[in-house]
Amino acid sequence: MTYRRAEFGRATSERDVREFLYRAGIADAEDVDLTDKVLFDWQGTGPESWA
Repeated sequence: MTYRRAEFGRATSERDVREFLYRAGIADAEDVDLTDKVLFDWQGTGPESWA
C-alpha cells in the first residue's frame, strides 16, 4: 500500500489496510470507506476480494 508516495507494505486483508491508514496518521481509519474510488486506486479486484 502506498500513501502520499510512502510505501507501507502489502495489504492482505481489510485489517492490514486499516492499520496502514492508522500508521499514515488517519485517526478515523476504521470509518474510512474502502470502496471510495477518490481515496483508493485498487490494483486487482478491490476490497471485496483478498488473494
